Amino acid sequence: MERIGGTKLVAIPVSMICPGEGIRVQGAVVNDQHKIEAVVGRAAERGLSHVSFGMFDVHGHFAVKRVAAANLAKAMTEGTNMVAALAMSAAPSGTAMVASSPLADPDLGFNDGVLLMDADSCRDFPLEDDGGGLLLLGEFIDVTGEYCARHQLRRELSRFESLGLGTYGAFELECVALDETLASLGRTSVAALRVRGGLERPYQLVADPQMGDYLRTLVRACEVMEVGIDAQHAEFMHLIETSLRPQRGMRIADNAALYKNVAKYLAQQQGFLVSFMARFSHQHQGCGAHINLSLRRLADDAPAFYDDSAPERLSATARHFVAGLHAHLPELFLLLAPNLNSYKRFSPGLFTPINNSWGIDNKTVAFRVVNHSPATARVEVRIAGADVSAHLGLLAVLLAGRRGIEQRLDAPPPVIGNGWALEDLPGPEFPLQFAAAIDAFERSALAREMLGDTFVDAFVGDRRWQIERYERSVTDWELQMFGDGA
Repeated sequence: MERIGGTKLVAIPVSMICPGEGIRVQGAVVNDQHKIEAVVGRAAERGLSHVSFGMFDVHGHFAVKRVAAANLAKAMTEGTNMVAALAMSAAPSGTAMVASSPLADPDLGFNDGVLLMDADSCRDFPLEDDGGGLLLLGEFIDVTGEYCARHQLRRELSRFESLGLGTYGAFELECVALDETLASLGRTSVAALRVRGGLERPYQLVADPQMGDYLRTLVRACEVMEVGIDAQHAEFMHLIETSLRPQRGMRIADNAALYKNVAKYLAQQQGFLVSFMARFSHQHQGCGAHINLSLRRLADDAPAFYDDSAPERLSATARHFVAGLHAHLPELFLLLAPNLNSYKRFSPGLFTPINNSWGIDNKTVAFRVVNHSPATARVEVRIAGADVSAHLGLLAVLLAGRRGIEQRLDAPPPVIGNGWALEDLPGPEFPLQFAAAIDAFERSALAREMLGDTFVDAFVGDRRWQIERYERSVTDWELQMFGDGA
């Protein structure tokens, strides 16, 4: 049956791709026997009857199911099943499906997808089994893998490996604590939102003891899960900013996604909400996500972005990477700003980059390059809001940067001074409206070449669904503006 953008889906029986001797899908997880045995042994040592299997959808929602430990080895060789539509067609709220999504097509019978669990992702899961649980992350690898953010990112990471390069970096994430519950949030308005106290001033000691207790609990839980937190502070204003500890490869995104979900879960346990919404109120700053990334040579693990003898101490690889961001992120912008609300951040005065620009240690530009030393040399991409899917956000940055390296692109000169005030910059502009970003992504030859028509058409269709639903809704602003009209 034809779906959005002409995408045609055909259900593939599990038996066709799971011959009993392990999955062999290009770009998929590869679990060797030693790693499989180590995970199985880890569960046995703890006497666990069940472990938690998790995956992230395109919004970064964490879908988890409890599975008998006896099925661990099979899940890492043949895969396990999960209803693809529930996992991959969710609305941003996570409480409904996008009806226009191809996977939500009833003609497909809401069939299962094949979720292959990644042995390298195994970690302690203190939210289960009295603090002694285990968690494995997985990704879809059958036809539904085309929609799977983690699977798409794995393919891109393998392309860097073919260039002899590995990825190293971490996310910085901002969020706001609200004195609301899921129930009260559905009954309130933006103007009536209650922001939790104790975080009014940047870099202050947390004034509310309960918030201090929450943050300490969050840090402890994350550290147990190997989601290291390098720094955390109150940000201007009412925001919590968390800098995650640098990781390699897939764990850069896995840790960011886990942090967001654990932060929300623990807050709800304590009776309030933590929101990573890009902009929760027009009276406040938005919540941003900065993606810090560097490359290392696989041959010797040496930093690939630093060259002490080069201008600005930046290697040719770093310059080509930045040039790739400058040339190609405008067409991939939708992956960094994926929701209608994401575009409420792109306004003057909100500490959000609005120009396609780069500079050395300059926080007014989109691509801040840090070049103090070989160990710290990196590019900080400052575009995304905290609502970004960590896997798709990292994917966009890597895809654009790799294309710059392969094409040996040159970037314009770095910006010195106030990047917010610049006009008529060289190169493509950012599409700072939701509809424009959707159109740019739909037209992107790069996105279609690297991510496939199936993913692009479905992602575009889901974003247009947001616009359609929004246009049917009556907002607080409309009620205030027209409520007493004739």
